[in-house]
Formats: sequence, C-alpha cells, structure tokens
Amino acid sequence: FPIVAFKQWGLSNDIRTTTGTTISLPISFLNSAYIGLVTICRGNSLSQGVLSSYISNLTTTNFYLYFDKTGDNTTNKIYWFVIGK
Repeated sequence: FPIVAFKQWGLSNDIRTTTGTTISLPISFLNSAYIGLVTICRGNSLSQGVLSSYISNLTTTNFYLYFDKTGDNTTNKIYWFVIGK
C-alpha cells in the first residue's frame, strides 16, 4: 500500500545569530511529522562567516528552528520544508 505524505514549506522571519525560533506549521499534520529540512537564505556579505541551521522537536503542529553563525550580527531568513502525514 502506498504511503500518502504531505509537504509544507515556508520562509522564516529574520533570525539573529545563536538563537532560534518556533515555527508553527500552516496546516497541522493529522498523524505524524517525518522529516524537516532547512537551507539558509544567505546574503552577499562575506562577513557573516560560517552559517548553520537545523530543525529540532518536529511535531504535527510546529518545530524549533535553530540558527548559528560565526560572523557578524546580521539577521538571516531560513527556508524550511517538512514532510508528514
């Protein structure tokens, strides 16, 4: 039997270094959330240093989006993508 999975995606608000934010899903998954992926919307500034972002505590309604960087104190937005059922 095929597994029917649904996907959602979005773009976070500006996030500062070494902080994160809770992202509420636009539509709750009915049964479970399987995986979440992120990528950083990096500007042209080389002074931002090394950037890292990841998802934690993925549930059917939200997840926590972490963001770390080694450079300046500018903000970045994070693209996110989650799959669930």
